[in-house]
Amino acid sequence: MDKKDKKRFNLITFNIHSDATLLAKMAKFISKKKRTIVAIQEIPADSVINSISELNFVNYYSNPNGNLAFMIPKSLSVNIANIQKKKYPSGFESRTLEIKLPLSATDDVCIVNVHGYSFSNMSRTNNRDLFHDINKKYASYEKVILLGDFNTNPYDENMVRSEALLSYRDFIDVLNAQKNVFYNPSWRYLRERKYFKGSFYYFDGIPKWNMYDQILISKKLVGKISGSATNRTYTSYIKLFHIPDRLGKIRFVPSKSYDGKKHISDHMPVLLTVEM
Repeated sequence: MDKKDKKRFNLITFNIHSDATLLAKMAKFISKKKRTIVAIQEIPADSVINSISELNFVNYYSNPNGNLAFMIPKSLSVNIANIQKKKYPSGFESRTLEIKLPLSATDDVCIVNVHGYSFSNMSRTNNRDLFHDINKKYASYEKVILLGDFNTNPYDENMVRSEALLSYRDFIDVLNAQKNVFYNPSWRYLRERKYFKGSFYYFDGIPKWNMYDQILISKKLVGKISGSATNRTYTSYIKLFHIPDRLGKIRFVPSKSYDGKKHISDHMPVLLTVEM
């Protein structure tokens, strides 16, 4: 695809903590966009979802086996599999939701919403198995984006080991890798900042700030290398990755936060702008 044919898309992941008001506000925000895709974790109950009129202005796809959803502008077409609800879904079936975004008549990118297991004695083992299944499923895909609440920090072994998600911190290492790996730009937020130092703040935890909400990009989508081995030019297709404190008129501060006040969710949204 020529550069003039490329399009920029905004990808947002947000654990909304089952807040119906926030889901309605997000739907209103997305309805005014053309190329913004939102992956939601911890959606409200079906009875609540059915009462949110703002969802009529977006395309809304949810996982019948779990609490995941995508919100997409009406003007943007995606492909989604017909998922049947199961009485006993596997961890993979209940904690992932896939859509395919067509880039051309013969090319698409697979976007997967992920919700990892949280805060239990078995969470590390369960996430290891879940991430392994995710990597196994999409290892042969050239263009994949994983986004969601992984309930795991980017430096954790479940995010970096080849038996799990195999995600790298550094852009150059991804480009030089001999195998399909994921680029994980979220690590940059785990450092000292005046305000938000991650996407999730847990007052009683060590560390208090965590980067559970992440967006991982497969090598094919990350960029390219041009030039000779001694004089290479690196080009990233990733234009922006940040944690916004507002989307439109919606203002965010995580609950359990440092100011001791109750807020709309215990997570911050994460936004990535990618050119495809």
